[in-house]
Amino acid sequence: MSIWAVYKRALSLLAVERAQTFWVVLSGIALGVVPIAEQVLLARVVDALSLGQGAFPIIGLWALVGLVGIVAGVFVAVTADRLAHRRRLVALGEAFERGILLPISYHAEKGSGAVVRNILAGTDALFWNWLSFLREQFVALVGILVLIPTAIYMNTTMALILALLAVVYVLANVVVAQKTSIGQAAVEQHYINVYGRVGDVLGNVTVVQSYARFAYEMQAMRTVMADLLNAQYPVLTWWGVLTVLTRTAATIAFVAIYAVGAVLVGRGQITVGEIVAFVGFAGLMIGKLDALSGFAVRILQFAPTFRSFFDLLDATEGVREKPDARPLENIAGNVRYQDVTFRFKNSDQGVFDISFEAAAGKTIALVGPTGAGKTTTAALLQRLRAPDSGRITIDGIDIGDVTLNSLRHNIAVVFQDAGLFNRSIAENIRVGRADATDAEVEEAARLA
Repeated sequence: MSIWAVYKRALSLLAVERAQTFWVVLSGIALGVVPIAEQVLLARVVDALSLGQGAFPIIGLWALVGLVGIVAGVFVAVTADRLAHRRRLVALGEAFERGILLPISYHAEKGSGAVVRNILAGTDALFWNWLSFLREQFVALVGILVLIPTAIYMNTTMALILALLAVVYVLANVVVAQKTSIGQAAVEQHYINVYGRVGDVLGNVTVVQSYARFAYEMQAMRTVMADLLNAQYPVLTWWGVLTVLTRTAATIAFVAIYAVGAVLVGRGQITVGEIVAFVGFAGLMIGKLDALSGFAVRILQFAPTFRSFFDLLDATEGVREKPDARPLENIAGNVRYQDVTFRFKNSDQGVFDISFEAAAGKTIALVGPTGAGKTTTAALLQRLRAPDSGRITIDGIDIGDVTLNSLRHNIAVVFQDAGLFNRSIAENIRVGRADATDAEVEEAARLA
């Protein structure tokens, strides 16, 4: 997915709230136009004062334009913040829902820490992108689009200086973007490795402490972080070079405006007020180009994060219900495996040609060494994984024909590890049945 496609998809998520987005964009247009209008009015005021003419009507219009800018700025500041916060929570909820629906194989392949990183970093990047676009970048883009024709109308020669400044900014950003695109993707992968290791170690902290692996895991983490810094430093160096180039271009542009302006005033081709306006135009353009440049830098930096986030949203569920799946109800509990085979992705491990029957009310034990497939066989019954071939039935009903929710609600599981949530004991007991009464929860605890 190209950077433009990623950026376009990120912005499209705002389209859900069209009315709010429309008014924020409209106010952003006002914020982009107002500073340009103020510079033009400033030029008129300076010229009027230098000629001894009345400037109060122009000053009054200036005040009115400024008031419009203040109102638009307050609206954008408040509304854009609220809109971006709302959409971030919606995106977080959607990513969380997708994360818990994805199959165990996805989490096993990616790692829980990496999945958490993709969700949190992705939604944070979206929030920054939305807020920055609505409050700054869109305003800067509108300002430049209005500034260019205004400058050309006032004085073509001076407008050419601004155009050259813009070209330098654009070229510098393009060059640096090309130099850092691959490096930034590598940086994001290193971040995923860091988060993956953090989640892996903290998720198995009992093992780490039991086997006294503290020093080893800390050293491994330092190595991973060192790899991250080694990948990050060259990228940061290029962005530093970009800052130097743009600052140099801005300084030269200011000097050129004053020098060329002095020559043109001597020829009577420009007024002092218009020179003041062009100095203001240059300042506005530099500020807006800096904003757009910074935004472009962030977009390039966040592109791998966006891609990882959207890959999570687009990931397909390993096990899907059939459109006509029906609830599994009133069962006795006769379970039968018929020539069931499941092979792990990119592996020769799994279970092969399993056939057995577990009659209702009977205790069946699956015995075998580690890796024989006992846990996988049980996971197939819950449809946490789907068999490559064969079928599993309950009371003669193929479990592939029933809804996942009803199937799993009819199966009680005692895991090898407790798997307790960081919640109250009652909440952990109710994981099995959310609508259990307090009395039922207490009874379950006593029985346990």
